[in-house]
Amino acid sequence: MIYQVKLDIFEGPLDLLLHLISKSKLNIEDISISDITNQYLEYLHQMEVFNIDIASEFLVMAATLLHIKSSKLLPRAVPENDEEETDPQQQLIQKLKEYKKYKDASNELYKRYMVYSNMCSKLPEEIVDTQEEGIKFTGITKYDILKTMLELLTREKKTEAPAYIRPIKKETISLGSRIKQIRNTLKMRSRILFSELIDKKRSRLHIVVTFIALLEMASRGWIEVKQYKPFSDFAIQRKGLKWTKKR
Repeated sequence: MIYQVKLDIFEGPLDLLLHLISKSKLNIEDISISDITNQYLEYLHQMEVFNIDIASEFLVMAATLLHIKSSKLLPRAVPENDEEETDPQQQLIQKLKEYKKYKDASNELYKRYMVYSNMCSKLPEEIVDTQEEGIKFTGITKYDILKTMLELLTREKKTEAPAYIRPIKKETISLGSRIKQIRNTLKMRSRILFSELIDKKRSRLHIVVTFIALLEMASRGWIEVKQYKPFSDFAIQRKGLKWTKKR
């Protein structure tokens, strides 16, 4: 239970009242020591058991406040031999600062206890990233895919018509449309060879865009790429299906 002090000019706990005095936010002449004493003694009479320690501490503090109040009302004597006079108010302020420091620490510890008393903690665990980094190829490297594509480009170049009779056509192939075409193909066929995606009549632009589309699809985790033996064509399969070697 917190004892509340009720005065005409201030209302709050006794600790806060003394804290305000130490900061000179409220002049001690404006506080009635008799009112504080009467309210506190009335509170003690309502208790079934008297706490002598608390009552004696209050009396000591009340005597200190009365001494400070009287020293402000009476004229101060000039100290002899330039001796430094002890200021009881400064002593009280220092005590209040120390008291507040420990009380704030006690309140903070109590708040933490109330927050964490019903919680269970555990040691931190290593966070494992389950997402695949980059493109994973099964039994094949990026170099193998690049070499296969260059081989197809060379093969396509050999079958080109002579330059003087070859018609010039403007060809536009978007990466998005090519990815969509390959995905539609894999919906009908779960597995397909890279060479099957390249029509012999298609241009080198078509081969390059197809190659880039496969890399993009692999990076998104949509397909898996595998090569059964060195320098052979590589297969593309929908992600999540078991590999079955084509006979």
